[in-house]
Amino acid sequence: MQGSGQKGTVASLFTFWNGQEDLDWSVSEWEEIDIELVPSKEENPFFTNIIYENRAMDGEYYRDFDPSNDWHEYEIVWKPNYIAWSVNGVEVRRETNTESVRDQDKWSLLYMNFWTPTWDDWGGGRDDSTMPWYTKYDYIEAYDYDEASGNFNLRFRDDFDTLDRNIWRVSDNWGFPDNSSQFMENHTYV
Repeated sequence: MQGSGQKGTVASLFTFWNGQEDLDWSVSEWEEIDIELVPSKEENPFFTNIIYENRAMDGEYYRDFDPSNDWHEYEIVWKPNYIAWSVNGVEVRRETNTESVRDQDKWSLLYMNFWTPTWDDWGGGRDDSTMPWYTKYDYIEAYDYDEASGNFNLRFRDDFDTLDRNIWRVSDNWGFPDNSSQFMENHTYV
């Protein structure tokens, strides 16, 4: 993944369950595991996060790493008893048997996005005159965890030579609160 390096933007890769399988879900059931590149946080622009029961957050900035706009390999390992994040093959954070880890008990979709926060802490310093900005993903590998064996089995690898609609759903014209971006299909390139 290569972030834009532009202040006021966030590049992300994350797992997300928001009730996809349950029409009667409550926002208190929200589950998410994040990798976020936040250039406006100049001292610590790499953020890892777990969102769990009642939208509680268990976030942490990784110090002494500036992703800038260089290519780096990011990884999330999610097992029933821990969640770990790695950068370029080196584990940088592990949460073990915390409430935030135990609450991650639903299947999730894998998302990628690039957006512009409206609050100053993450959105400050944005200079729209430097547009266009891009976040790039060279490839994605997704694995299923086999609890019986303790191993991960490759579900898919996508090198983004084409847009594989059997894997990805491209967002079309929506946003969310605290975000000044609109996610649009014509802003997605392979």
